[in-house]
Amino acid sequence: MSPRPKKRVRLSSSPIYESESESELEVGSGDKVAPSAFLGILPASKGLLALPLELISLIVSHFPEIETEHILSSTRYLGSWESSGSEEFLVRFNTLRALSRLSRLSRLIFLPFQWERFEVCLFPKPNPESAEQRLESWYQYLGQSMERRCEGLLDSPHLWPYIKIVTVSINRHRSHIVIPLFARLLGMLPNVHTLEVLPGGYTMAIQSLKKYFEGYSFQSIQKVVLPTFAHDILRCCPKVREVICNAGEGRQVIGALVHTGCPKLEILRGIPVSSIVSKRLNKVNSPLKCVRINGRTKDNLVRDNRTIGLKK
Repeated sequence: MSPRPKKRVRLSSSPIYESESESELEVGSGDKVAPSAFLGILPASKGLLALPLELISLIVSHFPEIETEHILSSTRYLGSWESSGSEEFLVRFNTLRALSRLSRLSRLIFLPFQWERFEVCLFPKPNPESAEQRLESWYQYLGQSMERRCEGLLDSPHLWPYIKIVTVSINRHRSHIVIPLFARLLGMLPNVHTLEVLPGGYTMAIQSLKKYFEGYSFQSIQKVVLPTFAHDILRCCPKVREVICNAGEGRQVIGALVHTGCPKLEILRGIPVSSIVSKRLNKVNSPLKCVRINGRTKDNLVRDNRTIGLKK
């Protein structure tokens, strides 16, 4: 009997896309994906994954995003049990996370978009409890979320280059553990340019926040939105160009700017006008172009006890 011919294995001409865990796809230390990540991955010929990155970026930009106006004092409890619209801001991350898990190629495309924003300030659903219990649940949920996500990112250095905007709520829940973790993570992010801190929720002494950020320098941060109680963070941002105070009287914010020097500061908003604030702001050696007080912009202010001068 003649030998039975071996069956030839048919090779598929189309790429096979498999879902992978995050650790299976390494990313380099820069903004670009490491070349090794593309090995064995063929580009898509049709469908969503075949679109140019510019078009995908345009599509992603239509998802609801947290803007500066959402974290001013008038919206103090954004993402808490008092907010009715916080769930819409979760759509972007959840959608991009789902898309990044479809295949290796989709992961390469959507992972940078997914982690462009680091947000720990949104509460998923309101609780049918008393107001006091709901507020405590808000503190606990956001505190635990901050701790968990900071620890996860500290163990995922391949995600650090993607993060550009950080929006967080600092509160009293396990603050002695959570805030040092956050300060450490912020110091690891090479490309973050915007830091936003929600007002409210922090009831400890101002000195305790200062000690957690002392010694750090966030060189890449250019825009900071923060309440007065978080003013010490400004001491770590020597290259900041825009500062917005979203809650509080702002005198400590001016003090932090004077202490840091801020040679590149151009825009200052949310500081109430007063003779004391004006005198202290005059000591800031910065090329200020815009100072917005009580919603109005002053372009030609005179240096005296009542107003603030701007450098041209």
